[in-house]
Amino acid sequence: MGESKAGAATGGGGGISRINFVSLALTVLLACLVAATFFYLRLSVGAENEALRARIQALDRQLAALSDAVVDLNNKTHELIRKRDEDHRRTYKDEEDVETEAEYEDDMDTEYDDPNEDDSEYDEEDEEDYDHGQAKEGATNHDLKEDRRSKRSSRRSMLTDEDDLRIHDGMKRRHLRSQRFRKMRRLRMADRADISTKQTDSILEGKYPVIRRKRRNNRREDVEVFTQNMTPLSSELVAAHFGADETKCLNQPHLRHCDSNHRRFHPGGIIKDWNTIFTSSSTLNIREGKLTVNSAGLYFVYAQVFYSNAHDVNSFRIIHNDQSIMQCTTYTNHNTNSAPRYSCFTGALAYLADGDSLYVRDVEERRHTLFEKTKTFFGLFKVGNTLMV
Repeated sequence: MGESKAGAATGGGGGISRINFVSLALTVLLACLVAATFFYLRLSVGAENEALRARIQALDRQLAALSDAVVDLNNKTHELIRKRDEDHRRTYKDEEDVETEAEYEDDMDTEYDDPNEDDSEYDEEDEEDYDHGQAKEGATNHDLKEDRRSKRSSRRSMLTDEDDLRIHDGMKRRHLRSQRFRKMRRLRMADRADISTKQTDSILEGKYPVIRRKRRNNRREDVEVFTQNMTPLSSELVAAHFGADETKCLNQPHLRHCDSNHRRFHPGGIIKDWNTIFTSSSTLNIREGKLTVNSAGLYFVYAQVFYSNAHDVNSFRIIHNDQSIMQCTTYTNHNTNSAPRYSCFTGALAYLADGDSLYVRDVEERRHTLFEKTKTFFGLFKVGNTLMV
């Protein structure tokens, strides 16, 4: 019996040893798992840090490149400003030199220069005034004239043929300088107005407004003088206004493009059915939606279309000789099944020549409009016979 107890004790000790071994194994396994997890997390954080570092370096390079571009742009801007200032100084210096050569110190007229004057001729009165000195300061105009007359009469008696020829040649040279100065002044005016070469030639012929200089109270003033060949503003009223023709769909409701309540779309996109509300001249004719102009000039052209459909985008154009010159576009975002209603208006100045045509056309086809004369209309009026520059 004592042996059985000893065996039991031995068996119990072996069980405890196995439990301790299992516990130790689990502890070691858990420690390894924690270590592996920690190592993996460390590797993952290291990879993210490397990616972030590479991103920061790339951004730093881009910032450096952008900084270099800004510095380069700043340098170019300063260079352009410097060149512009140099050009301005050079231009002003050239103008002062030309004006100094061409100024008349003795016989500047207080009136405007004749726009149609012939620059190839000159008066002999200038020849008499050429070689005389300045009058005394503080003298009146009458005294100045009397003094000049007396000097002329006294010098005429002493002038020889050689002196007379010298004065005559001097007056010719001064006249040529004045002629060149006037042409240069007109060319500068044309350059500032950005006028073409052909129109610049017309300026030299006196067909466009030019800037002429006069002298008053010893002060130069730039005065705009319109030549006689400049076309004046129109005194005749040329205007027309067309509204939507409401009767066509009312009289012919079976047409496929007609709908109820004045709603309709326009086959082909061109709005053709216009009713003349007002016209002041027979020079405006409309047929099949196209308005023909028989009087050239500057016009203000306008149009409005009142849309009534479920489309989000609606637009139309005003066509001038098959070329779009204006466009109006509306946009709306609606989620209902009902057709919203909104108008689109546009207008601008346009130069129209004799025989030019205008018409209104939808950009997209089959766009329903509310075709009433107070909501959809088209028209124009003439501003004047201004030449197109």
